[in-house]
Amino acid sequence: MPSERHGEKENRESFKEQKNKEKFEAEIDNNREHVESEKDEKHLKRFIREEEKREKENNE
Repeated sequence: MPSERHGEKENRESFKEQKNKEKFEAEIDNNREHVESEKDEKHLKRFIREEEKREKENNE
C-alpha cells in the first residue's frame, strides 16, 4: 500500500484553490474591460448626439 507524502493532499487542494482564484480574477478583469468598453461606446454615442444637436441648432 503506497503511503501518502506529508501534506500531499493539502498541496493539491492549495493548488486547486490557487488555480480557481486565478480563473476568478481573470474573469473579473475581463468583465471590467467589457464594462469599460461599453462605457466608452456610450460616451462616444453621447458625444456624437450632442455634436449633431449643436450643428442642428447652429443651422437654424
